[in-house]
Amino acid sequence: MALTITNTSLSGTIDASELDQNFTDVVNKFSGNIVNADISSTAGIATSKLAADKAEWIVELRFVMGGATTYSAIADNTIVDAVPVPGASGDTAWTIADAAYATNRTGTSGNPTFNLLYGYWDASSNFQTTLTILDEQAITATTGEAGQASITPTGTSINFPDSQQRVIALAKGSTNGTAACDTEGDFIRVSLRLTRSLQAS
Repeated sequence: MALTITNTSLSGTIDASELDQNFTDVVNKFSGNIVNADISSTAGIATSKLAADKAEWIVELRFVMGGATTYSAIADNTIVDAVPVPGASGDTAWTIADAAYATNRTGTSGNPTFNLLYGYWDASSNFQTTLTILDEQAITATTGEAGQASITPTGTSINFPDSQQRVIALAKGSTNGTAACDTEGDFIRVSLRLTRSLQAS
């Protein structure tokens, strides 16, 4: 909305109340009444000035037991799921805020582990780790429950590469546990929340 002045044409002897009303109009406009229409599309307002200046991205990865592929049968460090990271060199880096995991079958003893990695496959189809987000994260369970918990990642931020696309990958850890994810349909799910400052599209 445009700024509306009550007394737009003052001439001759100016009445104090008329002048005061014009000042009041200006004060009222700038006292919480600036709306979207008042802001130019070329204003270039910094995102840091916004009350909500963060973008969030939730990444979900999973292992699901199918056929004979039990968790213990998978070789250590095998990538079981991966999500490509969209973006290009020069984009604002994602900061890893927090993560969580859940499984319906922790096992009878021991604690199966998993790794959460950021990296890529090279020309020989070998996975190359750029950043280890979670290293040998143990899946534990409280009495009467399967394993689920919020966890704190060890990595801090994900930077975009100059030439190669990257993925966030879930990899089997080196500890199997006993009878963990050994029945058809059993699963391990991991979610990761990333944030970054808003950027122009």
